[in-house]
Amino acid sequence: MDSLLDVFMNVIGVLMITAVVLALSVREQSEGAAASISKVPIKDSQPSRQETPRKPIRLILPEAEDVNTLPLYLLVTGEGIRPVNGDNSDVTDRYFSRSYNQITESLVLDPIPGLVISREELQDWLRSHNPSSWHVMAIITPGGTRYYRDLRKLVTQEGFRSGWTPHEGSQIVFGSEGDDGRTVQ
Repeated sequence: MDSLLDVFMNVIGVLMITAVVLALSVREQSEGAAASISKVPIKDSQPSRQETPRKPIRLILPEAEDVNTLPLYLLVTGEGIRPVNGDNSDVTDRYFSRSYNQITESLVLDPIPGLVISREELQDWLRSHNPSSWHVMAIITPGGTRYYRDLRKLVTQEGFRSGWTPHEGSQIVFGSEGDDGRTVQ
Protein backbone atom coordinates (compact mmCIF):
# COMPACT_ATOMS: atom_id res chain seq x y z
CA MET A 1 0.00 0.00 0.00
CA ASP A 2 2.88 2.39 0.76
CA SER A 3 4.38 1.74 -2.68
CA LEU A 4 1.09 2.54 -4.36
CA LEU A 5 0.82 5.77 -2.38
CA ASP A 6 4.42 6.71 -3.33
CA VAL A 7 3.72 6.10 -7.02
CA PHE A 8 0.54 8.15 -6.82
CA MET A 9 2.30 11.08 -5.12
CA ASN A 10 5.15 10.98 -7.67
CA VAL A 11 2.66 11.15 -10.53
CA ILE A 12 0.90 14.11 -8.88
CA GLY A 13 4.28 15.83 -8.41
CA VAL A 14 5.22 15.38 -12.06
CA LEU A 15 1.83 16.73 -13.17
CA MET A 16 2.20 19.79 -10.94
CA ILE A 17 5.71 20.53 -12.26
CA THR A 18 4.45 20.14 -15.85
CA ALA A 19 1.54 22.52 -15.16
CA VAL A 20 3.88 25.15 -13.67
CA VAL A 21 6.30 24.93 -16.62
CA LEU A 22 3.40 25.14 -19.09
CA ALA A 23 1.88 28.13 -17.28
CA LEU A 24 5.23 29.96 -17.29
CA SER A 25 5.77 29.24 -20.97
CA VAL A 26 2.27 30.49 -21.89
CA ARG A 27 2.82 33.58 -19.77
CA GLU A 28 6.12 34.35 -21.53
CA GLN A 29 4.46 33.94 -24.95
CA SER A 30 1.50 36.14 -24.02
CA GLU A 31 3.80 38.81 -22.56
CA GLY A 32 5.84 38.73 -25.77
CA ALA A 33 2.68 39.16 -27.87
CA ALA A 34 1.38 41.90 -25.60
CA ALA A 35 4.70 43.73 -25.81
CA SER A 36 4.50 43.66 -29.60
CA ILE A 37 1.16 45.49 -29.64
CA SER A 38 1.16 49.07 -28.44
CA LYS A 39 -1.90 50.13 -26.51
CA VAL A 40 -4.04 52.76 -28.15
CA PRO A 41 -5.35 55.29 -25.62
CA ILE A 42 -9.05 55.98 -25.42
CA LYS A 43 -9.69 58.91 -27.70
CA ASP A 44 -11.41 62.07 -26.57
CA SER A 45 -13.33 64.27 -28.97
CA GLN A 46 -10.58 64.68 -31.60
CA PRO A 47 -8.66 61.60 -32.72
CA SER A 48 -4.88 61.87 -32.68
CA ARG A 49 -3.09 60.69 -35.82
CA GLN A 50 0.28 60.33 -34.12
CA GLU A 51 1.60 56.92 -35.12
CA THR A 52 3.73 54.84 -32.80
CA PRO A 53 5.81 52.06 -34.33
CA ARG A 54 4.78 48.58 -33.25
CA LYS A 55 5.76 45.07 -34.16
CA PRO A 56 2.76 43.38 -35.78
CA ILE A 57 1.65 39.88 -34.88
CA ARG A 58 0.23 37.29 -37.25
CA LEU A 59 -3.46 36.46 -37.11
CA ILE A 60 -3.66 32.70 -37.62
CA LEU A 61 -5.85 29.70 -37.00
CA PRO A 62 -3.51 26.75 -37.67
CA GLU A 63 -6.20 24.07 -37.77
CA ALA A 64 -8.17 25.99 -40.39
CA GLU A 65 -5.04 26.78 -42.40
CA ASP A 66 -4.38 23.04 -42.57
CA VAL A 67 -7.69 22.55 -44.39
CA ASN A 68 -7.10 25.50 -46.73
CA THR A 69 -9.79 27.88 -45.55
CA LEU A 70 -9.44 31.66 -45.63
CA PRO A 71 -10.11 33.93 -42.63
CA LEU A 72 -13.09 36.21 -42.16
CA TYR A 73 -11.98 38.69 -39.50
CA LEU A 74 -14.34 40.23 -36.96
CA LEU A 75 -13.24 42.93 -34.50
CA VAL A 76 -15.08 42.39 -31.21
CA THR A 77 -14.95 45.47 -28.95
CA GLY A 78 -16.99 46.77 -26.02
CA GLU A 79 -19.31 48.47 -28.53
CA GLY A 80 -20.05 45.30 -30.49
CA ILE A 81 -18.85 43.45 -33.59
CA ARG A 82 -17.40 44.86 -36.83
CA PRO A 83 -16.41 42.80 -39.88
CA VAL A 84 -12.91 43.38 -41.24
CA ASN A 85 -13.36 41.84 -44.66
CA GLY A 86 -10.42 41.74 -47.05
CA ASP A 87 -12.48 40.48 -50.00
CA ASN A 88 -14.99 43.34 -49.91
CA SER A 89 -13.77 46.83 -49.01
CA ASP A 90 -17.35 48.18 -48.94
CA VAL A 91 -18.08 46.11 -45.82
CA THR A 92 -14.89 47.24 -44.08
CA ASP A 93 -15.37 50.89 -45.09
CA ARG A 94 -18.84 50.86 -43.56
CA TYR A 95 -17.42 50.25 -40.06
CA PHE A 96 -13.85 51.65 -40.25
CA SER A 97 -12.04 54.75 -41.43
CA ARG A 98 -8.86 53.92 -43.34
CA SER A 99 -5.47 55.58 -43.38
CA TYR A 100 -2.13 54.51 -44.78
CA ASN A 101 1.16 54.92 -42.93
CA GLN A 102 3.82 55.36 -45.60
CA ILE A 103 6.70 55.05 -43.15
CA THR A 104 5.74 51.56 -41.98
CA GLU A 105 3.84 50.75 -45.20
CA SER A 106 0.80 49.68 -43.25
CA LEU A 107 -2.93 50.11 -43.55
CA VAL A 108 -4.57 51.47 -40.39
CA LEU A 109 -8.26 50.82 -39.67
CA ASP A 110 -9.96 52.90 -36.99
CA PRO A 111 -13.45 51.76 -35.93
CA ILE A 112 -16.13 54.38 -36.53
CA PRO A 113 -17.65 55.02 -33.08
CA GLY A 114 -21.16 53.68 -32.64
CA LEU A 115 -21.23 51.70 -35.89
CA VAL A 116 -21.44 47.96 -35.26
CA ILE A 117 -23.07 45.14 -37.19
CA SER A 118 -26.45 43.85 -35.98
CA ARG A 119 -27.00 40.16 -35.36
CA GLU A 120 -29.20 39.85 -38.46
CA GLU A 121 -26.67 41.66 -40.67
CA LEU A 122 -23.88 39.48 -39.28
CA GLN A 123 -25.89 36.34 -39.99
CA ASP A 124 -26.56 37.50 -43.57
CA TRP A 125 -22.89 38.42 -44.03
CA LEU A 126 -21.79 34.98 -42.80
CA ARG A 127 -24.32 33.27 -45.08
CA SER A 128 -22.79 35.08 -48.06
CA HIS A 129 -19.61 33.03 -47.49
CA ASN A 130 -19.10 29.28 -47.90
CA PRO A 131 -18.05 27.58 -44.61
CA SER A 132 -15.96 25.05 -46.54
CA SER A 133 -13.85 27.92 -47.95
CA TRP A 134 -13.77 30.31 -44.98
CA HIS A 135 -13.22 30.29 -41.20
CA VAL A 136 -14.00 33.09 -38.73
CA MET A 137 -11.25 34.77 -36.72
CA ALA A 138 -12.41 37.00 -33.87
CA ILE A 139 -10.04 39.81 -32.88
CA ILE A 140 -11.15 40.39 -29.29
CA THR A 141 -10.44 43.44 -27.15
CA PRO A 142 -10.81 43.15 -23.37
CA GLY A 143 -14.16 44.98 -23.52
CA GLY A 144 -15.43 42.69 -26.28
CA THR A 145 -15.31 39.42 -24.37
CA ARG A 146 -19.00 39.75 -23.46
CA TYR A 147 -19.96 39.52 -27.16
CA TYR A 148 -17.73 36.57 -28.02
CA ARG A 149 -19.90 33.77 -26.60
CA ASP A 150 -22.92 34.82 -28.70
CA LEU A 151 -20.67 35.31 -31.73
CA ARG A 152 -19.24 31.82 -31.31
CA LYS A 153 -22.75 30.31 -31.12
CA LEU A 154 -23.84 32.12 -34.28
CA VAL A 155 -20.68 31.16 -36.17
CA THR A 156 -21.08 27.51 -35.16
CA GLN A 157 -24.77 27.53 -36.18
CA GLU A 158 -23.75 28.79 -39.61
CA GLY A 159 -21.23 25.94 -39.96
CA PHE A 160 -17.96 27.88 -39.71
CA ARG A 161 -14.82 26.93 -37.87
CA SER A 162 -13.62 29.74 -35.67
CA GLY A 163 -10.75 31.01 -33.58
CA TRP A 164 -9.78 34.15 -31.74
CA THR A 165 -6.83 36.33 -30.91
CA PRO A 166 -6.54 38.95 -28.16
CA HIS A 167 -6.18 42.58 -29.19
CA GLU A 168 -5.34 45.72 -27.21
CA GLY A 169 -6.90 48.99 -28.31
CA SER A 170 -9.37 49.37 -31.12
CA GLN A 171 -7.14 50.27 -34.06
CA ILE A 172 -6.13 47.49 -36.48
CA VAL A 173 -2.88 47.76 -38.42
CA PHE A 174 -2.18 45.63 -41.48
CA GLY A 175 1.36 45.52 -42.85
CA SER A 176 4.10 43.18 -44.01
CA GLU A 177 6.44 43.02 -41.03
CA GLY A 178 5.26 39.76 -39.45
CA ASP A 179 7.02 36.47 -38.89
CA ASP A 180 6.73 35.33 -42.50
CA GLY A 181 5.90 38.57 -44.34
CA ARG A 182 2.22 37.81 -44.94
CA THR A 183 -0.60 40.18 -44.02
CA VAL A 184 -0.36 40.79 -40.30
CA GLN A 185 -1.95 42.78 -37.53
